Amino acid sequence: MRSSTLAICSIFALALFVAGCGDDDSSGVTCGAGTIESGGACIPDPNLQDTFIPPTDTGGGTDTGGPNDTGGGGVDTVDTGCSADEVGRGDVGAACTKDCQCRQDLPGAPLTCYSGPYHEGFSFCTKIADNSLSSNDGYVSLVFPSECDLEPTGQRIYAKTCASLDDCKQLASAYTHCGTGHFGYTSPSARQTECPRIGKDDGSTMALADTCIIATARPYAGAE
Repeated sequence: MRSSTLAICSIFALALFVAGCGDDDSSGVTCGAGTIESGGACIPDPNLQDTFIPPTDTGGGTDTGGPNDTGGGGVDTVDTGCSADEVGRGDVGAACTKDCQCRQDLPGAPLTCYSGPYHEGFSFCTKIADNSLSSNDGYVSLVFPSECDLEPTGQRIYAKTCASLDDCKQLASAYTHCGTGHFGYTSPSARQTECPRIGKDDGSTMALADTCIIATARPYAGAE
C-alpha cells in the first residue's frame, strides 16, 4: 500500500512540473506592433522594413510679389517698368507706351495704355467705360458706332473733354483738333464728337462733348 501511494504522488508531482513548463511569457510585458520583448522590455523589431517616405518639399520658389502684388499667387497686374518720375502721371487721353505711365488713382479700374483701332498708331491712356468717371470731372464715354470704321462695334472707352486745342496739347502733341466741328460732315456748332459714316456724307455721334482728336488718324483720316 505504501509503494502505491508513493507512485501516485510521484506521478502527480511530475504532472505539476510539466504543466509549469511551457511557452507562456511570465514576464508580464505585452509589446505592441513593430516591437518584440527582450529581457523584460519592448524593443523595435529588427526584422521589420521601414517603408516611411519623407514628403516632397514643394515650398520655396520665386516670389513674384511686390508693392503692386494683388494676390493670386504673387502675380503683379501692374506694369512696374516705369521710372519714378513717369509712373501714374498720364490722365485719360495722354500719350503713353506702358500701362504704368497711366493714372492708377481714379475711381474704378486703373487706366491702361490703349493701342487699338481708334486713333490707330497712337497709344493713349484710357479704360473701358464702367460708369466710374464723370463728365463733371472732364471725362466722357466715347462709343464706337456701327456706321463708322471702328471695332468692336458698341465698345465704349473714356475720352477727355476739351474746350480748345490747347487743352489737348497738354495731353499729347499729336492731337490736331478739339472736337469734330471743322469736318464737313458735321455742324460747326455741334459740341460733340462724330465719326464719318462709311459711304455717307454725315457723321455718327461718338460722344456728347468735344474731345481731343487726331484728324489724320482712324476713323477721321480722309474726312477733311
